[in-house]
Amino acid sequence: NDKHKIYYRYTDAKQPSSGVINRYSTAATLVRPLGPTAYIKGHEFAYTFGDRRFNGQITYFYQNFAVNDYPTAIDKDNVSTYLLPDNFNKYFTRGIETWAKWRVTKNLEWSPSVTFLNGKTTEAYIWLNTGANGNGADDDGLRIDAGLLARSPKWTLSNTVSYRYKDFRFNVRHRWMDERKLNTNSLDHRFTPAQYKLDVSMQYTGLKKTLVTLDVRNVLDKAYISAYDPMISSNLPSGVQVYDVVEQLPESGFLVKRNAP
Repeated sequence: NDKHKIYYRYTDAKQPSSGVINRYSTAATLVRPLGPTAYIKGHEFAYTFGDRRFNGQITYFYQNFAVNDYPTAIDKDNVSTYLLPDNFNKYFTRGIETWAKWRVTKNLEWSPSVTFLNGKTTEAYIWLNTGANGNGADDDGLRIDAGLLARSPKWTLSNTVSYRYKDFRFNVRHRWMDERKLNTNSLDHRFTPAQYKLDVSMQYTGLKKTLVTLDVRNVLDKAYISAYDPMISSNLPSGVQVYDVVEQLPESGFLVKRNAP
């Protein structure tokens, strides 16, 4: 009815290969097939409620997705390539997303939103050179990682308060994001810390056919961490990965990468 709605959405999609020109950019990549590079299957169930003064939505979602770049490796002659076994890196996300819009008074509005996300990596294929020769299929070793989905916050909160006074409208927005796992690798225990940001804006509508807006992002001048830069050389012994070193010396081999305000 007018105040209550329910819908269900089912998604089944495949992403084709990126095209012949991009796929076969060099002769060495001709071993790659033109099969699908990704697929998605998902479910979404939502309840929408409310009227003009107070309305919102609660959505439950579940999505399986997989990506395959059909990786190639260098053969023993150090020139030609061969196609590694077909493996789709598989992931899934599930969670609840809610939002609301409340017109508290004629001039005051509040818009909150909360998202809970539980993302996992089911299978992530990593091919390693396990022998002394380095190249060729004889030295190929496979490691399959599983665990938390990389760069996915479990909780995300947002609040926007808007107040109108005569020809002016003032807005304040606060957003908070939970910590995020940096990498899919189960041996890598690094998380980017939680971050938050405060934005303010003002609008003036007193001029005919003209809207003047002042928007200030990140008013508190907060820096935030987005990634880690490795200091360890990439020229590691055969079969040793940088995350193996991190497991022995946590945090010691990385620089914190801070994004400017």
